[in-house]
Amino acid sequence: MKNKSGFIPTRYHLIVKMEKVEDKVGNIVLPDELKTRKQFAQQTGTVVALGELAFTLGTPGTDAFRALKVQPKPGDMVLFGQYGGEKFKGLDGEEYQLLSDEQIFGVKDND
Repeated sequence: MKNKSGFIPTRYHLIVKMEKVEDKVGNIVLPDELKTRKQFAQQTGTVVALGELAFTLGTPGTDAFRALKVQPKPGDMVLFGQYGGEKFKGLDGEEYQLLSDEQIFGVKDND
């Protein structure tokens, strides 16, 4: 399945779309330095795509291979470390983060 970033994650990686950082708070325009700091510390995003082995353990084809109980899917909001992964600009011009499945700390509970 294609995603808007234009990239397909491999193996244990996933692509997360970063939440937009607001330019203003009410009528106050935030200085660029503060916006950059807020973007750098951002820790949530929406899963866009998953690699074929994301959130699995062991070697495929063996008895030890299993999937983790909590697995996000595209569209789920996830929490990750503020300095994790690599930021990149997708082919659609939006900001994305490429993360390893180990860098995901939690999935938003929609119940």
